[in-house]
Formats: sequence, C-alpha cells, structure tokens
Amino acid sequence: MNPVKLESPRAFLTLLTLAALGSTSACDIDHAYDPDGESDGETDVGDEPGIDDGPASLGLDVDEDFVPIPERDFEVLDELTELTEITEHHAMASCTEFVDVYGQLRDVAPHAGGTWGIGWASPFPGAQGYKIYDRPGGSWQLRPGAAVRVGAHESGIAWVVNESGKLYKWSTAANDWTLQTGLGRDIAVGDDEDDVWVIGYNKKDPTDEGYGVYFLDGTSWKLTNGRGTRIAVEPDRDSVWIVDETHALYRATPNGNQTNLSWEYQPDVTAVDVAVEEDGTVWIVGGPHDPDGHRVYFDDGGGWTFVNQPGLRGTSIGVSPDGVVWVLGESGAIWVSDGPFQC
Repeated sequence: MNPVKLESPRAFLTLLTLAALGSTSACDIDHAYDPDGESDGETDVGDEPGIDDGPASLGLDVDEDFVPIPERDFEVLDELTELTEITEHHAMASCTEFVDVYGQLRDVAPHAGGTWGIGWASPFPGAQGYKIYDRPGGSWQLRPGAAVRVGAHESGIAWVVNESGKLYKWSTAANDWTLQTGLGRDIAVGDDEDDVWVIGYNKKDPTDEGYGVYFLDGTSWKLTNGRGTRIAVEPDRDSVWIVDETHALYRATPNGNQTNLSWEYQPDVTAVDVAVEEDGTVWIVGGPHDPDGHRVYFDDGGGWTFVNQPGLRGTSIGVSPDGVVWVLGESGAIWVSDGPFQC
C-alpha cells in the first residue's frame, strides 16, 4: 500500500508538501510552576532548549516532516490487509473512507478553521520536542518552537506541551507562544479558550495509574480526583474523557464540584487516546495492538463500532468541530476522513 496523492477538492486533503516558514523569538516570561504547586525554579527560557529557542534562520527548505516520499514502512502497514479475525461490531462498507496522506505527525488538534500538528522531526538540536505546524487554510505553516502534545479551541487558539512539561499558549497578535504557569503531559481545550484541562507532570502517588487531572480556574490550576495519561473535553463542556496507564477509559460529567468528579469507567473498550466531537460522538484508538498502532473505534450513542478499514491504525486521534477525523499511526502515518465521518 502506498500513500495517495489526493484529487479531492477539500483543501485539507491536498498533498502535505510544504515550505517551512517562520522564525523563532524569545519569550519574556521566565517562571513555570507545576500544577501541584511545586515550582521548577526561575528559568530563563533562553538558557535551555525551550518552546522558542533555536536558530532564527529556518529558511525555506522543504521540511522533512512532509517529504514527497515519507520514510514509513509501508510493508508493515500492508500486513494489516491480512488481518481476518475481526470480532467486533464493525463498519466501513457504507461509511466515509479515511485517506492516507503524505507526511508524518505525532499529534494533531483540528479546529473550525484548520489544524495544528506536532511534526515528526526536531526543529533544532536540543529542542524540547518536535516541530509545530499550523494549517489555518489549505497549507501547513511552520511555527516557532518545539512540543510533544497540542490542544486547540475551535477558534484556532492552541496550547502546547513540550518534553519538559512546560505549557504555552499561542498568541495570534504576537505570532508567538506565551509561557503559562504549570507543567503537564497532555492538554485539551473545551468550549472557550480558557476552558483548559491538563494531565499533570508529576504523580500524586506512585501507585496511581496516571497523573493528576487539572483544570484552569482563572489563572490557577485546580487538581481533580482523576488520574490519566491522555485527555479530551467535549466542546460544549458536558464531559471530560481520560485514558489511564492501564488503557482504561473514563468519562466524568461536571456536577457542580469540578475537583471531585464522578468518573464513569467504560467497560467495553481499552484506549490509548481519545477525542470527542461537538455532537458527543467519542473516538478512540485502542483495542489490540496491530502493526502501526491500535484500532479505531467510535461511539455515537449506540455502542462502540470498529472502523474496519485496512491499514487504519493509530496511537493518536483528533476530530474537528464538524466531524473530520484525524488518525496518526506509530510510524507517523496520517489518516484523514474524506469529509465529516458518516455511516
């Protein structure tokens, strides 16, 4: 199986080959705090590889994250076409197809006007993560800095987490990142730009099956009773979803006490990542580990359905407000539904 060059009129499914754009600049905030309240000390961002360190002359070179011939092992992906023991309720014959597009990404945050992505390559030696991209229209633009996870509000305002756990928020006016208080491992943004949830950086107890789940309360982080490794928030704030270290999936609906949530275990699936549409449809990558990642499932209220498309496997998932689903494989393979997903 080879990646295809798309002829779809949809701009987001065009060939992901681009010129790397932008330059780096320095943040003038030099403090970061663990959501637990533990300071990591005064840090001059310029003294260590952070979100916006690195050479200013990134130039106009073709970026290695979107080379015309990705360095992915498609022979491994072909093994998926030979899998025949599918026992779950599955769908694909009459459903929207996923298209394997050129490029490699590690994380993705679709929004109403485009997509944010974490690339496959490091932007410079010693960077605290990987290249950060924004696709505000039909083409990708390289943004300053480095990160490992990204979350975005539907308006396009993004938050990122870098390898050392530092949190940054995108400033459209400054065209740069602003260092925020707190440390985290994953991040999600809900119905407004400040409805932000993070998976913390330090475990509260060594026996916990994940890290603390926090929400932003004005300018400070509040610890909840949840523990996880990945997080998603329904855009209308009806519920928060987390995955923990055992791949268990939980849902909590706000009940007036944000710090003491009632977490509902989802017994029928295991997951490594989760995303939620505006209409409440939940998407996960989970279940058995196959070549290039885990299987893709969704639940639109009628139970979990396995999307049985050869090659479609992932370790990271995201969905836009209008239902376009992105799945990223272990190899960095990028799968995008050809329009809002429907069955």
